[in-house]
Amino acid sequence: MNSKLLTMDEIERDFMVSRKTGFLIDCSKLCEDALMLPKEKCKLLKLHTVLSFITAGYVWQDGGQCAAQRLPSCLAVPLVKVSDALGMKPVISYPSMMLSNWRILNVDEEFEVRNLVPIYTTPGGSGADVFILTHVVVEHRFGPAIKSIIEAIGYTHQRGTHHDQLLIQTLSVIPQVMNKMVVIFQNIKDGLAPNFYYDRLRIFYSGWGLGNTSLPNGLIYEGVQDSPLMMRGGSAAQSCTLQMLDAAFGIVHSEDEQKYLDEVRGYMLQEHRDLYDYIKDRSRIREYVESSFNESVKESYNACIMAIQGFRRHHITKAYEYITQPAKRPDRNNCVEFIRDKGTGGAGYIKFLNRIRRNTALSKLPSEHIATTKNPATKESVLNQRDQN
Repeated sequence: MNSKLLTMDEIERDFMVSRKTGFLIDCSKLCEDALMLPKEKCKLLKLHTVLSFITAGYVWQDGGQCAAQRLPSCLAVPLVKVSDALGMKPVISYPSMMLSNWRILNVDEEFEVRNLVPIYTTPGGSGADVFILTHVVVEHRFGPAIKSIIEAIGYTHQRGTHHDQLLIQTLSVIPQVMNKMVVIFQNIKDGLAPNFYYDRLRIFYSGWGLGNTSLPNGLIYEGVQDSPLMMRGGSAAQSCTLQMLDAAFGIVHSEDEQKYLDEVRGYMLQEHRDLYDYIKDRSRIREYVESSFNESVKESYNACIMAIQGFRRHHITKAYEYITQPAKRPDRNNCVEFIRDKGTGGAGYIKFLNRIRRNTALSKLPSEHIATTKNPATKESVLNQRDQN
């Protein structure tokens, strides 16, 4: 493994991210954007978006009871070719739903839902727009966290009081970012009613097979292969944000949850998967904090953990508000019963979300993980071990 640490400029260049806009990709124009994204990549992303949205409409337009069993070759073949070129899956997914599916109206105004429009959307009018753009703005708010994580990794590969102070300073960005993301999610209620989302929108973000009882065996992609393909639908789990935080801060999930998270990374852009791997391989933040003699270092780490847990707790609240409660209505849309108890990504959403929230909380370091300076021998042993690592 190459252990070289990259600068933020190199991170932006190699992994298609930005310290300002996070994982968002401006494909509103077929030209090179601020990230110097090649024109061909932009074209492919736009093609993936339009083809996957058309596919979702074709499959689900008549509800789960009458879902299409086969995708015609005029859609299936180009969608698979474009997906292969991007290292993505041939189905509607988070990168094409959210990350590259937006256009800013006025570049001189704030990056807010009211100043954005989606490039493509499902049926549902302004409610569908708000659902997409809320996620876009949430991703935008995450941008500064990327720079913070990269800096923190650099500081924890060194040692000293000066680096402790730099680490504390850069980690302070994470709770601020997470709080801003929560605020954006809270505001979704102003433009998207829970019953409308449940009845009209979420079916179009569903996949096929993998627990989907409407298309239990998957979807046949004509002109690609005779046997059906199974695909997960678009899901926030396919965003790199929280998985990147898990990798950076050493948050460990149980086997079942981690298996699902590993699987859905296959729906991310290749560059974003590569960034996750880079962070996972090089982050020593947790180990550094565990062996630190600076109480403030531990406090700053724990503040990050609690902020991540808080965001995940809010996600559970929104899932309950927008899925669980509407699913109990006598007058709910029976055409979407097949996803009543599952998220669009195919997982049992409440149980899954609760477990990863709990695992995040368990990552908070207790007081005994801070080494005591009363025993110089212990301190010297810790420092020697850190130098060897």
